[in-house]
Amino acid sequence: GKTTKNISRDKVIMLCFGLNLTVDEAQQLMKKSGYAPLYARDTRDSIIIFSLEHHIGIVNTNIKLGEYSLEILE
Repeated sequence: GKTTKNISRDKVIMLCFGLNLTVDEAQQLMKKSGYAPLYARDTRDSIIIFSLEHHIGIVNTNIKLGEYSLEILE
């Protein structure tokens, strides 16, 4: 059966950054982890998508999220 989720969606997103995944690869990992894919119409997700596309690291991504008063990745 499917294992219970013990890793948060944000942790999966952070893993995508750590593995330097493309957006497509990140979307596949989100789905395999049982989470909703990154959604471009969601401001927070769209910043994350942009960062993955442009190889912007997690620190600078968090700075950008903070500028929009959005929850950072931690």
